[in-house]
Amino acid sequence: MPILRREDAPDPLAPQLLLLWHRKWMIIGIGLAAAVLTYIVLLFVSSSYTVKSEIFVNRLPAIPEGETPNPDTVSTLLKSQSLLENVRNDFAKKFDIHAPKIEDFVKSFKVESTVLQDTTVRKELSPVLELQVESKGADETRFIMESWIRHFIAEFGNYTVDEAIVKRDAYLKEKDRLEKEMSEVSRRQAEVEANLPYVRKILAEKLDQLSPARLRLNPSDRDGQQNNIQFIVQTPRYMPGLMERQAEAQLELRKGSTTASAELAALQSAIADTTTSVTEAQEIYAQALFEEAQLERQMNLLTETRKSINNAITRFTVAAAVYHQDPKAALPAGGDIRALSMPVTPETRSWPKRTLAAAAAAVVASILAALVLLGNQYITRLEKRDIA
Repeated sequence: MPILRREDAPDPLAPQLLLLWHRKWMIIGIGLAAAVLTYIVLLFVSSSYTVKSEIFVNRLPAIPEGETPNPDTVSTLLKSQSLLENVRNDFAKKFDIHAPKIEDFVKSFKVESTVLQDTTVRKELSPVLELQVESKGADETRFIMESWIRHFIAEFGNYTVDEAIVKRDAYLKEKDRLEKEMSEVSRRQAEVEANLPYVRKILAEKLDQLSPARLRLNPSDRDGQQNNIQFIVQTPRYMPGLMERQAEAQLELRKGSTTASAELAALQSAIADTTTSVTEAQEIYAQALFEEAQLERQMNLLTETRKSINNAITRFTVAAAVYHQDPKAALPAGGDIRALSMPVTPETRSWPKRTLAAAAAAVVASILAALVLLGNQYITRLEKRDIA
């Protein structure tokens, strides 16, 4: 066996490199064939185009101390299926085609937002959102983007303002109901106040039947805050009450009067009936006073409630004034969202990139051809070794 010097040791890569060099034209030919074939195949592939546009999210609150429109929320609303279904229907109607499946159609839409500041406390997003649509056909893609923006602003361009309008209308409805209730309470108050003098008079007459009083509280001083006393002096002698007549009849009976016994029995029966009438009159009078106080408290509560409702109506009426929508404008705008730019018809397709794809196919095919040649050579050597 010959002894080889170190510099004469065989190079394991030399045979492989020589093989590739000898077959270089075949490898290059395979690569070119793959490139040409790929380019030709892509000529029959439908071209896709990408259209971009921007919308602005108004960060100023429509309601004082209220929530501001959030770009995250707007991004979610932009991808709502009901909105995109309306866009799909317009697209199918415009180009007279069969409407694609909504699950496939929504994949054409993309919303991108820029993070301005991201901390552990909060994440601040840019108020400008970038919209992107990728679809087949340049005019078709531009139409889809336009329809997307217009439908979105028409439906959600005033979404916080719409909430203010709904609340304003609800408060106005509640105010109408409250005004009717206050009118009813006011009517009942008037009835109670008009009936009080009569009830008070009936009670006073019943009490006078039992025992007329020379000293009386001023009827206008029901709250007891004033101590006005009326002095009533009747001349000649005032009409005696039942209780006084009963006392006189008892004296006459002690003196031996024969008629005093019958009169005393009649007086006792009359006193019992009058006492019952006084009790009933007192209950009616107390009930009237209670109802008057209750109605007054109810009216005060309704007045405070109406004041709060009026304040809320003022706030939401101011917010509702921000409502804006003009579907004929060049740039659709709402109180919360407006378009910053409208799409233009794209001139360069986004897919397929025929030249780039053909070059990639050539490189891949050449590499595969080289690997096949090297693999074939390696297998041939193994077979010869096994035979030897």
